[in-house]
Amino acid sequence: KMSLEFHLLNTQQAEVFEKVCRILSPFVVEFIGTFFLTMSIGFNLINTARKDLFAMQAALGIGGTLMASVYAGGHISGAHYNPSVTLAVWLSRRNKITTLDAAIYICVQICGAFFAALFQWSILHETFRITPAAEVGAGDAMVVEWFWTFLLCTVVLQTATTAPQAGNSFYGLAIGFTVLSGIVSVGCTFSPFNPAFALRY
Repeated sequence: KMSLEFHLLNTQQAEVFEKVCRILSPFVVEFIGTFFLTMSIGFNLINTARKDLFAMQAALGIGGTLMASVYAGGHISGAHYNPSVTLAVWLSRRNKITTLDAAIYICVQICGAFFAALFQWSILHETFRITPAAEVGAGDAMVVEWFWTFLLCTVVLQTATTAPQAGNSFYGLAIGFTVLSGIVSVGCTFSPFNPAFALRY
């Protein structure tokens, strides 16, 4: 009898643990994904500035990190890693995220970016402040940033949240290359189209 009760207790504990993990896993994935993405952004931009390297190196590093993270976490959290993407998915009303989860996602993403900044500072003793190129005005940079963030959100919505594209194998590639091409094309803004990265400063 005691053995049976012990077995039932262990089964109940395992079920509770599994339920807690299922509830928390999307938020943990969002934290981890945002942490590595924003850490990649910071390291790549600082190293590019220090070594006077072509922006393609930073673009490949950041786009590649995003693509890998999207494939790794897409089936768990949707792999937003970006408050703008979370807001776009929520506003699309496709029942991909609830209002509460969207709010928690954004908080978790900001926290992930903040801890990435602390880690980056502990290694490089330097952080990266987003400023437009000298020949580009702040207003122009904001317009460019808005348009490319709009493109990123559109790509996410059309490749990862629609019924006709459900289960496709290219969504991570499309999302990663959108950021990669954006950095190469409009690198004058020195921004990765992610408010979580900007807010960490």
